[in-house]
Amino acid sequence: MFTKLVFLTDTHLGPGEGPEMRGDLAELLVMQASQLINARIKPDAVIFGGDMIDDPTDPAAPELYARMKRIFDALKPPVLYLPGNHDIAPGAFYEIFPRPESITTVRNAKVICCIDDEAPDYNATRREEDIALIGEARQNHDGPIVIAQHVPGFPTDLVDCPYNLTNADGVVEQLERHRASLVLSGHYHAGFDAEKNGVRYLSCPALCRAPFSFGEVAIEGDAINAVQHTLIDIV
Repeated sequence: MFTKLVFLTDTHLGPGEGPEMRGDLAELLVMQASQLINARIKPDAVIFGGDMIDDPTDPAAPELYARMKRIFDALKPPVLYLPGNHDIAPGAFYEIFPRPESITTVRNAKVICCIDDEAPDYNATRREEDIALIGEARQNHDGPIVIAQHVPGFPTDLVDCPYNLTNADGVVEQLERHRASLVLSGHYHAGFDAEKNGVRYLSCPALCRAPFSFGEVAIEGDAINAVQHTLIDIV
């Protein structure tokens, strides 16, 4: 049995900031991605990795979220939503979007959705109770464990990414101890894909940045097949 997930992140709906961040295309990009997801990819679940809008202080933020929710509601698979540092506070965010369970069963995988505390320099800190979820997910479960989060968390010597969890060492130790399969994150718009000690760390590129990508992962046992879909033909 395999589990198929789609991970898309960092739409940054807003006026856009030139060619590097086309938040002005966010609605069109999500609509196109949704059509592809529904018609061809057909995953078991979709994970949204945060930063749905660009400016949470914008008076128009409620309307921006309402517009995006209408688009996401067209997705056939269930959606697990995570807020990012460009979104409104988690409490308010989850008055608009359904809050995922701390551990969600998706076919034969356990998916942990972590809402981390913001830290200086666009980093984040994981709460101890959320770190403990990794061991909880492993209890009486021999299948894959997937961690979804906004800010990447990875071994500090693994990739050249300027963002990480301030307590990454402790998190990684638990990931390896409990044989986690995959860590999915956003935030770092360029993205990266790396592996260490049996754990795959996949930071998906921002959907709002050309070539307008989102990720598909199929997990079967210890095998993880990751595919990047692009929507470059939109512009």
